[in-house]
Amino acid sequence: MRLPWISIGLLVMLIALSPYAMTFPLPLRDKAADPWHWPRTGLILFGLIAFVFSVVEMVMSVRRQGWKLSVIAPAAAVSIACFVIGWSIMPYWVLGTYQQDIGGQPFRDMDPNSHMPMIWIGYAWWLPILLSFYLPLVLIPGGPVVVALLFWRRHFLSAAITIAGLAIATYFFRRFGDGYMLWFID
Repeated sequence: MRLPWISIGLLVMLIALSPYAMTFPLPLRDKAADPWHWPRTGLILFGLIAFVFSVVEMVMSVRRQGWKLSVIAPAAAVSIACFVIGWSIMPYWVLGTYQQDIGGQPFRDMDPNSHMPMIWIGYAWWLPILLSFYLPLVLIPGGPVVVALLFWRRHFLSAAITIAGLAIATYFFRRFGDGYMLWFID
């Protein structure tokens, strides 16, 4: 059984970059004068690409190994965690909105429609985030059932990765979801 090691590595890198991403100031109106523009762009791209790679790895694992719970559950849990951190929250941090929300920056309108990644891919970025707020309706009752089935079938490593991925996604979703949603729906 092949586990989603590439996605796990990307998730670890996203988590390691999170404290750095949270320190970004608000962008300057003149992008050419903004010294944070290229690091900001790089981190947003890395977050988007990490999620896409995790989904590709999940699909490839299913194609190679079939629709087994021990294959799908850990890959899906890690992909969800990559989505929450890389696709959703990384732009919130890197665009300085988090610093603004905690009082580290003066207030300025930070409409996500006029910033990266919305200007790059539009509603292809926006719609999955909006729909992700329904994830807890599935994950809260479904997650423990899936983990229990994995333990019952003696797939302990798959169960551990599933627990870790869902716990990471839940932590970041709950910790940053309130301020993030206010920014996102602005």
